[in-house]
Amino acid sequence: MGRQPNQPLRKLTESEKTEMMRIAASGVERVERIRRARALLAVDEGQSFTQAARTARMRSSSGVAALVQRFHQRGMAALDTLPGAGRHRMYGDTEKRLILQEVEREIDRSPTWSLSSLQEALRNAPEGTPKVSAKTIGQVLRGAGYKWQADEHSWTRNGSANGHSAAIHAD
Repeated sequence: MGRQPNQPLRKLTESEKTEMMRIAASGVERVERIRRARALLAVDEGQSFTQAARTARMRSSSGVAALVQRFHQRGMAALDTLPGAGRHRMYGDTEKRLILQEVEREIDRSPTWSLSSLQEALRNAPEGTPKVSAKTIGQVLRGAGYKWQADEHSWTRNGSANGHSAAIHAD
């Protein structure tokens, strides 16, 4: 069973063309939407799918062919990324809450957490996160208002839950 032949792009309406031109020239739209709009405009101007892929900086002509097919089915909604596309989040609100609870907990051996000791505690906790990375911990800390203090090599946040400035030192 071979691949299906490419469908030619139907003629764009004036409103579709105007909207695609606006998106293609935008500096605030998502990159995927800009690329898709540019690819469809290039095909509308007579470029081949391969040329349109290059113009729009897409990876392949088959991506442009699939975009044209989606455009025929969904119209302007073909420019949008489908829900659920992309990488799925490994850690939700519960895991983030566990990370922040652990940061606020008094530790036995040191006045402050090191990133590796925090990671180890999270991995070994009964309800913990066994595969949490230092990068994920940093992202959660940043999202919770912690700031990286390069001169002190630590994450700090004033006004933590236990009434003092919480600090997590880098290793």
